[in-house]
Amino acid sequence: MTDIAVLVNLRARRGSEGVGGLVERFLPRARVALTRSLEEARAWISDTLRPNPP
Repeated sequence: MTDIAVLVNLRARRGSEGVGGLVERFLPRARVALTRSLEEARAWISDTLRPNPP
């Protein structure tokens, strides 16, 4: 089984909650994070991905 992690930057030109929803719809087992800042992204990586990498 392939483990996938997707981080969506909500402040990016093409980043949106809709993109996150599409990822969840088409990759239901993926771990998805919607972030608005570098600090949020780093926290998600540290708290979620580092202990259990994809």
